[in-house]
Amino acid sequence: MFDNGTEDVRFYKEKFPQPGDCVVVIVGKSTKDGVRVKLLEYGHIDGFIRKEDIDRCKETFVLLIARKGKNEVVKVLSVNAETGYTELSKLQVTDDEHKTCDDKYHRAVTADWVLRSVSNQTEKVSVVQLYEDIGWPLVETYGSLYAAFIASKKNDQVWQPFTFPAPEVLSTLIACVNTRISPDPVSLYAEIDVRCNGYGGNDAIKSALFAGEAMGTDIVPIKTRPIAVPLHRIGSERCYDRVMGLETLANAVDAVKEVIERGDGECNVRKWPDVSAEEKRLLGCRLSQLVMEAEEADWEEGEEEDEDEDEDEDEDEDEDEEEEEEEEEEEEEEEEED
Repeated sequence: MFDNGTEDVRFYKEKFPQPGDCVVVIVGKSTKDGVRVKLLEYGHIDGFIRKEDIDRCKETFVLLIARKGKNEVVKVLSVNAETGYTELSKLQVTDDEHKTCDDKYHRAVTADWVLRSVSNQTEKVSVVQLYEDIGWPLVETYGSLYAAFIASKKNDQVWQPFTFPAPEVLSTLIACVNTRISPDPVSLYAEIDVRCNGYGGNDAIKSALFAGEAMGTDIVPIKTRPIAVPLHRIGSERCYDRVMGLETLANAVDAVKEVIERGDGECNVRKWPDVSAEEKRLLGCRLSQLVMEAEEADWEEGEEEDEDEDEDEDEDEDEDEEEEEEEEEEEEEEEEED
C-alpha cells in the first residue's frame, strides 16, 4: 500500500513557481533575517521571506512569526532552479491576489484529495503516478485539475485520452469526483448556544470555541464568532465539498460540546444548515441528531414566541378593560355633578 497520507507531491508539472506568482506557504522557523517557509503547492520545497519584505512594521513581523504552522499567501520574487532557493514577499501581495490565490489553492487541495483517495482505495497506483499520467496533463488542457474534474461531470470524454492501470481506478476516480467536487463554494454555518456557569466561565467558552475551530481543515476551514451572547455562529465561509463540510461542521460542534461540558457548561444547537436525505444517508445518524436538535430548538422558540404573544394579548385586553372602567367611572362622576 502506498504511503499517500505523507507523500509530498507537486500540484503542477513545473518544479518551481515563476517570479511574480502568488503561492501558499506554511510558516516555519524564524531567523533574525526573516522567516523560513515551505511551498505547499510545490512538494513542500523550501522558501524564505526576508524581514524587510514582510512589512516595515515590526509588529507585523512578530505576528507572522507567531503564526508558525499556519498558511500564508506570498509572492515569488526570485527562484534559483539549481539550488531550489525561492525568495518570497508578503508585502507585495494585494488583496485581490490574496483572494485569487487562496481560492486556487483550496480547489487544488480538493483535487489532490480526490487523487489520494483513488490511490488509497484501489491500492494499484501511487499519487505521484496519478499526477504524472493524469493530473498534470489535465492541468495543461483545462488550466487546473479542479476545472478538469468539473468538466468530467458534464462530459465523460475527459477520461478518453488516458490509459488506466486497472478498470477500478477509473470507476473509483469518477465516484470520488462525483462525491467530492462541487462547481461553486458554499457557506455552511450552524448557530450554537454556548453557556458555562461553572468555575471556568468565559475562559471555558473560549477554549471550547477554539477546540471547534481546530477541527477545521485546509478544505473546510472552521471559524466562530459571537452573535449575541450566549449565541455563537460556527462554520465555513468557503467550502467546495458540501458533504465533507457538513461532516467537519458536525465534528466541530461535537468538539465544542465535549470541551464545554468538561467545564460544567452546555452547548445546544439552535440552527443547522438544510440537509438533504442523501446527505443524511452519507453522514449517518450523528448528522440526523444535530438536525433534530436544531428543529427542536426552533419549535421551542416558536412556542415561547406564541406564549409571549398570548401574554401580550392578555395584557392588552386587561388594559382595555381598565380603560373602559375608568371611562364609565368618569361618566358617572360627571352625571352626579350635574
